[in-house]
Amino acid sequence: MINDVSGLCFDPDMARSVAQLGLPVCIMHSRGTPETMRELTSYEDVLLEVYEFLETQLALLERIGLPRRQVLVDPGIGFAKTEAQNLALLRGRSIFHGLGCGLLVGVSRKGFVVRIGGATRPVDRAPGSIALALAAVAQGAQVIRVHEVTETRQALALWQAVDI
Repeated sequence: MINDVSGLCFDPDMARSVAQLGLPVCIMHSRGTPETMRELTSYEDVLLEVYEFLETQLALLERIGLPRRQVLVDPGIGFAKTEAQNLALLRGRSIFHGLGCGLLVGVSRKGFVVRIGGATRPVDRAPGSIALALAAVAQGAQVIRVHEVTETRQALALWQAVDI
């Protein structure tokens, strides 16, 4: 699988290459580069704008031959978004199911886990990251990106045993 953090925007040949190879791909929403993205957080409606970007990129992939069943979308939590915008995306992430493909959510160790959860060191962000991962699964995320695999797997197994 190709995981493109630029949503197929950094390399003009990426979409065509992915389609030609027939590889599954994850397209993520982002703006700018790691050096500039902190200044690119102006949205009228972050949820709708991220949705529209991903919808446009999916249509591009379909036009060149890659079906939606081979695509995951990632709203890009932490990439060119403020804390409030990240929370809005997390609260409304179920909208992305309307795109007709899988949803990946990557919230592990994000900066707002420090600010909201009070964890100062990355290793101390595990409880908050796991809580966010469970919330993502509760809203139907098919894939979650995590750092603490064993701990998250255990939390998911117990949550599913109780919830189902």
